Amino acid sequence: MDEPVPVAEPNVHPAYAGFMIRAAAELIDQLLVVVLFFAAMFSVIVPTVIIAELAGREVGGDKYWNVMTPLLIFMVVMIYRAGFEGSHRQATPGKLALGMKVTDEDGNRLSFQRAAIRALMYVFVSVFFSLGFLMVWLTPRKQGLHDVVARTLVVRTR
Repeated sequence: MDEPVPVAEPNVHPAYAGFMIRAAAELIDQLLVVVLFFAAMFSVIVPTVIIAELAGREVGGDKYWNVMTPLLIFMVVMIYRAGFEGSHRQATPGKLALGMKVTDEDGNRLSFQRAAIRALMYVFVSVFFSLGFLMVWLTPRKQGLHDVVARTLVVRTR
């Protein structure tokens, strides 16, 4: 059973997580995503290639890998981010390690749908030169473009 959420005092704002601590958490998360990507690759792609070889078929060569690799990376990132940020812990392992969590703008836990939107926008911002992450320095509540679109906040827990 969930614990009751304490009522915030008037005019008391949460401590928003700034750019540098979020970047440090991101380094931790990126290392874990790489490990998960290789685990997924070996558990999905390698058996596919082995089965194809046993059947005497070729698995599309470079064209196959050029499509499968980005698709697998996308799936791993989406499941990792949305799964962790939409969980009861409200944070990826990197954010947890550095004392942060992700909330909606009212301080509530994210639904899986909102966490997925945030993760999708994170991927979008990452692909386009990461400029949306720099917004964390410029916005009063330290929100990146992915936070603004998903209407989320990253707050310090300690």
